[in-house]
Amino acid sequence: IVDMIENAPGKIDIAYMQQMHGDNYDGGAPYILPTLLGMKFTASNLTDGLATLKNWDYQASADSMPAAIYEVFWKNLLIDTFNDDLPERYWPNGGATWFEVTRTIVNEPNSFWWDDKTTTDKVETRDDIFARSYEKAIAELEDTLGKDQSKWQWGNLHTSTFKNGTMGESGVFLIEDLFNRGPFPTSGGKSIVNATNWNPNLGYEVTNVPSMRMIVDMSNLNNSITVHTTGQSGHAYHPHYIDMAELWASIKYYPMWWNEDAVVKDAEGHLVLTPK
Repeated sequence: IVDMIENAPGKIDIAYMQQMHGDNYDGGAPYILPTLLGMKFTASNLTDGLATLKNWDYQASADSMPAAIYEVFWKNLLIDTFNDDLPERYWPNGGATWFEVTRTIVNEPNSFWWDDKTTTDKVETRDDIFARSYEKAIAELEDTLGKDQSKWQWGNLHTSTFKNGTMGESGVFLIEDLFNRGPFPTSGGKSIVNATNWNPNLGYEVTNVPSMRMIVDMSNLNNSITVHTTGQSGHAYHPHYIDMAELWASIKYYPMWWNEDAVVKDAEGHLVLTPK
């Protein structure tokens, strides 16, 4: 995302623009979650999870426990609802399309979409699928992150691993460990402003990212900032090979110097070529 805003004579609000880049608001959750919150469960781990979701601000932040619960539930809900009805190539990949589809049928508790075609002795309703998907989500989280819900975080599941375009998929783990870096806990999700995509049929690992963020102050170019996903060096042993990854993941930046004085003043070093 590039925000180039002219705001003469004053500077733009860098902090506000940074907040925009890091907006993790899940726009589908407000339509889906109320139905789940209205359901009754008896097991304490299930009721504890619902209590956590009641206070969620719908931000899919890396350190959010309710985001972890909801996103795992959302994954299971999509799979349990649609995969039995559709050819594999049309299985839901999450995001805006499936926000809208599910928003439409969530108020139709007896829609044919809710019925699990793999069960021949029962016609499932919305509440059946919601309960199943939620119970599966809690069981999955307990199996993956442990039974202590206070330690669940979305970023423990939703991670970014940066793979080298040549040696990163060599098939030799020692080489891949050298060139690939991660995983880095990552906020956001598919069809979220902080668009760190993931596919519910593949898991929670980030598949696509906003690889570069930039905020340009047209009234004072030296007030501009940027960041990208990895580092400035392509050499695996270099200190600048991966030093931007944590900045990127936490929606932080480094300065963009535009005039010579600023560049020289803030340079890390100078390369001098001396002819013989």
